[in-house]
Amino acid sequence: MIKATRVELGGRSLELPMSKSNQGHFLPILAKIDDQVSAMLSHHCKVMVYRLDFRLYDYTSSNKVMSTFLKRYTQTLQRTSSINRVAYLWCREQHKADHQHYHAAFIVDGNKHQRPGLLINQARRYWDDRDIGTLSIPKQCYKILRRGDNEAYQQVFERLSYIAKVFSKGTRGNTINDYSTSRIKPKEVKLIA
Repeated sequence: MIKATRVELGGRSLELPMSKSNQGHFLPILAKIDDQVSAMLSHHCKVMVYRLDFRLYDYTSSNKVMSTFLKRYTQTLQRTSSINRVAYLWCREQHKADHQHYHAAFIVDGNKHQRPGLLINQARRYWDDRDIGTLSIPKQCYKILRRGDNEAYQQVFERLSYIAKVFSKGTRGNTINDYSTSRIKPKEVKLIA
């Protein structure tokens, strides 16, 4: 856990917003956010990052509902939306409600998608088809990020740091994860001899 106002990740000094109830952020989640955004930027000169929130009607003792949704959703995006790779991050939270909710972020090639409407509609369709909860779209849910734009990178990092907040996590069984991410690897740089 980190309660600082800045964090060093990937050779960058990044500002952190004030966390809810001043409880701080989980450093491993912040590191994964930086890792996946950076990996996607190594493959694409610009990316689109968008966030969605998923609420369940009933409590579940595992994250299978989210894992199943993500597998189906990312496969569909790759098949129908000309997307080669989809990075994602999600966290499980539960505070006063009897059931958990999830905050999720997706990162896709910004050359192929500059607005998330179509991709959000696909997510809504899959979530609604299962009739297990509701999908909501946060205000200012997306941002285009170009490689080398440090100011925009900072804005995206601050927005996604919400996923890493300590507040409302940890109310799950010991064998259940609070978060998960894709495992996109950075593009290998080929040196010319």
